[in-house]
Formats: sequence, structure tokens, C-alpha cells
Amino acid sequence: MNCTKHPNVPAVAQCSNCGAGVCTECAEITEPARESCGVLCVDCYKGELERTITSAKKKNGKRLTRVLISSILYLIGVIAAICGVLEIMDGAGDGVPILILGIVLCGLYTGLTWKKAAQDKHDRDEMQNGATYVITDDGIYKKDAFWLKLVYFFIGVALGVIMTPVNVIRGSVTYAKFKKLIKGMQKELSALN
Repeated sequence: MNCTKHPNVPAVAQCSNCGAGVCTECAEITEPARESCGVLCVDCYKGELERTITSAKKKNGKRLTRVLISSILYLIGVIAAICGVLEIMDGAGDGVPILILGIVLCGLYTGLTWKKAAQDKHDRDEMQNGATYVITDDGIYKKDAFWLKLVYFFIGVALGVIMTPVNVIRGSVTYAKFKKLIKGMQKELSALN
């Protein structure tokens, strides 16, 4: 069997995806995917690279959205908290509700992600152990882990007040790294064409 890209060169392996012959040169070109996909021919490698680029762009877009939403909510929360503190110090009005609103806004995104984590945990427990029902005088109700989600939400908000700036910085750095990595993969893909 000869290489499909280089018909005059004998194949040293077979593509694990389509079964085409792969020569030493093509095997070296497709080496970055070998650990996750096995030996690939150049055409299958291009397809894998395109799928990886598409997936990485989607994940990086979500990462950027999280960073932007967290940043905006935190900024609005800080402004509200400062306004609340100034109103309390001024003595003209009751700034406590504004201060509390500002604090909640600072950690809101993290609180919502923690609430989702509680929901996911509840769903996994239901899948493993079955749903839990409560019988009352009014009927039978399925437990929905309301209190667990509420507790997780408030813990997330409290942690979010402290961790959101750190997460925004970390998310921004990761976004920039992935953007650079995606550009490198796109450059590699265009070189293969």
C-alpha cells in the first residue's frame, strides 16, 4: 500500500479514521493529533483540525461572554455599593438596600453558576437514586432541592464578591491564550491547503 497523498511513496501506517495509506512525511505532519486520534491521513487531519477550531471558537466565545457579563455586573454592583455607602454616610436616606443590592450584583454571576451546580448535583442524585417525593395533605410533590439551590446561590454570591475580579482576570488571560492558539491552528490549516 502506498500513501494516498504521495502515490509513489510506500505507506508506513494506515489512517485510523478512513484507512488510507500514510507515509512518513504525512505521519509527521499529522503527529499533533496522534495521541487523541491515532495516525491520520492529511485529509482526516484537516477535518479534525477544522472541528477542533470550531469547538475552540465556540468555547472561547462563551468564555468571553462570561467575562463580559461578570465584569458588567461587578462594575454596576460596585457603583451601587458605593452609592449605598455614601447615602448611609450622608444620613439623608436609607442606603442599606442599595448597598445590599450592590453586594448581590457583585457576586450575582457566581451565585447563579453555583445555583446551577446545585441543580446539576440534584439531577445526578435523582438519576442515581431515583426522584424523592413528599406526601402532604394537598397532594404528592416531587422534591426540587429548592433550599439546596438557595444555599448554593448565597454561598456563590458571597464568594463571587471576592472571586469575581480574580475570575475576570483569569478568564481574560485564558481567552487571549486560546485566541492565539486558534490563530495558530488556522494558520496550520491554511498551510495544509
